[in-house]
Amino acid sequence: MIAYLFDRMENLNAMFQMALRPKAWFKALVSYDNRELAKKAGFKWIPELKSWVRKMAVDDTKELPFMVNPIEFCQ
Repeated sequence: MIAYLFDRMENLNAMFQMALRPKAWFKALVSYDNRELAKKAGFKWIPELKSWVRKMAVDDTKELPFMVNPIEFCQ
């Protein structure tokens, strides 16, 4: 079954490369009025931190419509 899946997937190597990119936790730098931008980008509100936070690939932050600060890099 796994061999069948591998045969059906196109560009499997590229998919593995995308999955293995460095990741980190990021804090969205958005105002209260622009909080929907963070929510639409997959960030979650963390009340204890009073911040919108998301774990994502470092390279993907360039595509966001707002700035972010790294909180912690993942291993």
